[in-house]
Amino acid sequence: MAYVLEAEKMDLGEGTSAVGLELLEAETREPVTGETAAQIWFAVFPVPIAGESAAIDFFSHLDCVSDFCDGRGISYRQPAAVNALLAATACENAPAR
Repeated sequence: MAYVLEAEKMDLGEGTSAVGLELLEAETREPVTGETAAQIWFAVFPVPIAGESAAIDFFSHLDCVSDFCDGRGISYRQPAAVNALLAATACENAPAR
């Protein structure tokens, strides 16, 4: 199966760098889920933020995000019912599975 990682620059104001990322199955354009998605995201996250302070804000599949973080001891907070937020350093320091 082929996958596509789409990246879109987001304008959050002066002095803030932001990018929207979406991992999709190339043929169906559906979001990639499960262990395959976890492995790809875990490998991808350090790349765009290497050497920078960063946060990762999720707006969908929050149950999957919380299960992933809980299973790897990654701390996060869910400030609203529609998103989950974690520090990028939490991902970098988490044990791989």
